[in-house]
Amino acid sequence: MRRQLIIKSTTKRCWIAALCSVLFGLLSASFLVGQEHSVLVAENQLVQDPALIGPPITVNPEELLPPNQDPEEMELLMRAPLHEAFAEVLETSYEPGPLVLREPPELIEELPPEYKPEGENVLWISGYWYWDEDRDDFIWISGVWRDAPPSQRWVPGYWATEVGGFRWVRGFWIGEEIDELIYLPQPPAPLEVGPSTPAPSEDFFYTPGTWVHRDSRYIWQPGHYAPFIEDIMWVPPTYVWTPSGYIFRPGYWDRPFDCRGTVFAPVAFRRPIFRAASFVLRPRCVIDTGFGLFPHLFVRRGFRHYYFGNYYDARFVGGGFCPWSNIGHFGFHRTQFDPLYSFYGSPFIRYRNTSVIHWAQGQHVFFNQNAHLRPPVVFNLNVVNQRVNNNVIINNINQGGFPQQQVFLADTIDRRARQTSASHLDRQAQRYVRLNEQQQQQEQAAVNRDLARQRRDLERHVRQTRPTQTANATTTPPARVKLPAEVRQAETIAQRTQREAERATQRAQADAKIREKQTEAVARAEARRVNTQQQKSDRDIANQARDSQRATERVAQGQQRQDRRTEIQNRTEQQRTQRETNELTRRREVEDKSQEQKSQNAARQQALEELRNARTTERRDNVQDRNQQRQVETQQRRVDSAAQQQASQQQRAAQEAARRAQTTERRDTIQDRNQQRQVETQQRRVDSAAQQQAAHQQRAAEAAARQQQNAARDQQRQAQIQQRSTDAARQQAASQQASQQQAAQQRAAQQQASQLQAAQQRAAQQQVSQQRAAQQKAAQQQASQQRAAQQQAAQQHAAQQRAAQRQASEQQRMNRQTERQDRNQGGGGGRKK
Repeated sequence: MRRQLIIKSTTKRCWIAALCSVLFGLLSASFLVGQEHSVLVAENQLVQDPALIGPPITVNPEELLPPNQDPEEMELLMRAPLHEAFAEVLETSYEPGPLVLREPPELIEELPPEYKPEGENVLWISGYWYWDEDRDDFIWISGVWRDAPPSQRWVPGYWATEVGGFRWVRGFWIGEEIDELIYLPQPPAPLEVGPSTPAPSEDFFYTPGTWVHRDSRYIWQPGHYAPFIEDIMWVPPTYVWTPSGYIFRPGYWDRPFDCRGTVFAPVAFRRPIFRAASFVLRPRCVIDTGFGLFPHLFVRRGFRHYYFGNYYDARFVGGGFCPWSNIGHFGFHRTQFDPLYSFYGSPFIRYRNTSVIHWAQGQHVFFNQNAHLRPPVVFNLNVVNQRVNNNVIINNINQGGFPQQQVFLADTIDRRARQTSASHLDRQAQRYVRLNEQQQQQEQAAVNRDLARQRRDLERHVRQTRPTQTANATTTPPARVKLPAEVRQAETIAQRTQREAERATQRAQADAKIREKQTEAVARAEARRVNTQQQKSDRDIANQARDSQRATERVAQGQQRQDRRTEIQNRTEQQRTQRETNELTRRREVEDKSQEQKSQNAARQQALEELRNARTTERRDNVQDRNQQRQVETQQRRVDSAAQQQASQQQRAAQEAARRAQTTERRDTIQDRNQQRQVETQQRRVDSAAQQQAAHQQRAAEAAARQQQNAARDQQRQAQIQQRSTDAARQQAASQQASQQQAAQQRAAQQQASQLQAAQQRAAQQQVSQQRAAQQKAAQQQASQQRAAQQQAAQQHAAQQRAAQRQASEQQRMNRQTERQDRNQGGGGGRKK
C-alpha cells in the first residue's frame, strides 16, 4: 500500500515539474521574440537624417582655388582638424604636442573671402601649418571668421624649434585687460575626480577644478556648480604649454559651437606652389558647423584639436580617435572636461524633439554601418559625387522613407551668403556682408602673422634669459613679459580713446548680459525647486491616501483569506474521512488478495523446485560437453600452432634464401661495377694513349711541314738571290705550289690521326657493349633463379596451408560428430529419467 502511494505521489510531482518546465520555456521564448522584435525596431529606427543631406553643389572646383592654379596641385580637404581658434579640446595632462622631424614651411599669404558674417566682434584669424600623420606631410589649416568671445582677444600659435625637430605651440584666447604673460613652472597632475554631490537642479552644470599659482606654489581650487545659460557656454580655465613655461589661461564665456563664425576647408598641396612670391590664398569652401557636423566630429587622445570628417576606419580608432558624442562630460578620463558635451548634453537644448547627444550617437551608428554614405575625404570628390546624384535617379530608399545619399559637409561662400536658413535652435540666422575695403582686411591678416612672429621672438628671449630650473620645478620664479602691441594704422588720441570707450561699454554690456542671464537662471532654478517641493508635498499626500486605501484593501483581503482557509479545512476533513473509509475497504481487499497469492505462491514454489532440479542436471551435462569441447579446441589449437610454426619456419627459410640471393646479387653487381670501372679506366688509358700518339703524329707532321717550309724558304731565297731578274709570275707560281704541297701534307696527317682515333673509339665501344651484354645475361639468370626459388617457396607454403586446413576441417567434423553423439545420449537419458 505504501509503495502504491509513493508511486502516485512521485508521478504527480513529475507531471507538475514537466508542466512548470513547459511554461518556463514558453515564457522565455516569448521574451526572446519580444526582445528580437525590439532590436529589429531599433535597427529600423537607425535612419539617415534628411537634414544631413546637403543641397546639390554644381560649382567647378577650379573656382574655389587661387587664380592660375591647377586643381590637381591643391586639394580641399573634408577630413582634417578644426582651427584651434574656433574650438579647442581641454586636455588637462599639461603635456606638449608631438615632435615633428620636418621643418614647417613659411606662412602663406592669405586673404579673407569677399563675404564676412555680420557682427560687431567678428574677426579674421589667419591659418597655420599642421602636421598630418595620415598624409605624412604638412597641410594648411585655413583661416576662420570668428565671432570672438566677449572681452577676449586671440594670441596666435607658432612652430618652435627644439633639439631634434619642431613642436607646435598652440594659440589661446585671453582677456583684453591682460597686458602681460606670466610663464609659470609645470603644474602638478590635476586632482579632479568629478562632482561628489548631485546638481541642485537641471539648470546647473558642473565646472571642474584647477590649480592656481600663489606665493610660488600651486593651490588646488575644487570644482563647483554654475547656472546654465542657453545661448552662451562656459570654457573652464587651463594651462597652455610653451617652451618658456606654462601660461595660465582663465576661464571665459563663449558662444555655442553652431554660432561662432565660419570655418573654411583646409588645403593639401601636392607641390610647393605656395613658395612663389605671387601666390595668394583666398578660401571660399565653407565647412558646415551646424548640427549636421556633430555625427562626424571626433577627438583624439593627447591632442587639442577637434577633427571633422570620415574618421570611422579601424586605423583611426587604433590611433586614438573617438566620436565626440561618446566621450561623456569628462572625456577620455575623469580629469578631462569637454565644454561642448556639457553644453549640448543639457536637457534644455534639443534637436528634432530629442537630445542632441543621443541624436548624434544614433547618426554615428548609422554611418558606421553604412560606409558608402560617409562624407568624402576631398571636396573635389564631393562635387563629382553630387553631379552623379543629380543625373541619376536614386532608388535606394530605406525603411524610414528617407533617401540614403552621401553626406556633404562643405559649401561655397557665395551660396552660404545667398542662402540663410533659420537655425535649429531658433537663433538668429547668420547673415553675410560683402567687403569693399580689401586692403584693410589684408592688413588685418598681416596683423595675425606679425603677432605670431613677435610672440615667438619674445618667448625665445624669455627662454634664453630665464634662469635654469632647479630640481623642484615649482619653486622656479615665474617670468613676466609684456604682450606685443597690435600692428595697426596710425590713429589719433581721440580715436584711441573712443575705441577704448567703445570696448569698455561693450565689455560692460556683455558682463551685464551674463549677470542678467545668471540671475534669470538662478531664478528659474529657484522656481523649479519650489515647484519640485510643492510637487513632492502633493505626492506625499497622494501617497498617504494610497497607503490608507491599500490598508483597507489588505484588511478585506485578509478576511477573504480567512474564509478561504476555513473552507479549505472543511474540505480537507471531508476528504480525510473519505480516504479512511477507502483505506479500510482497500485493506480488506488486499488481505483477500494476499491469501489467494499465498496459495498460488506455494504451487509456484513446487513447480520452481522441479524446474530447478531439471536445470541443474541440464547444466551438469552442458558443463561436461563444454569441457570436452574445450579439450578438442585445445588439441586443435596445438595442431594449428604446430602448423603455424612449421609454416613460419618455412617462410623464414624462404626469406633467408631470398636474402642470400640478394646478397649474392649485390656481390655480383659490385663485381660488375668493378669490372666496368676497370674497363672504363682501360678505355681512358687507351684514349689517352691514342690522343698522345695523335698529338705526337701531329707534332711530327707540323715539324715536317715546318722543315719543308724552311727548305722551301731557303730555296726561294736562293732562287731570289740567283734569279732576281725573273718575273713575278714565276715567284707566285712557286709559292702557290709550295703552299698547296704543305696543305696536302697537313690534310694527310690530319686524316691519319682521325682514322686512328675513330678506330680506337669503335674498339672501346664494342668492348663496352660486350661487357653490358654479359652483365645483362648474368642479371637475367639471377632473376630467373630468384623467381624459381620464390615460386617453389610459395608452392610449399600453399601446400602446407592446404594440409593444415584439411586437418582443421577433419577435426571440426570429428568434433561435430562427438557433439551430436553427446546430445543424443543426453536426450535419451533425460527421457528415461
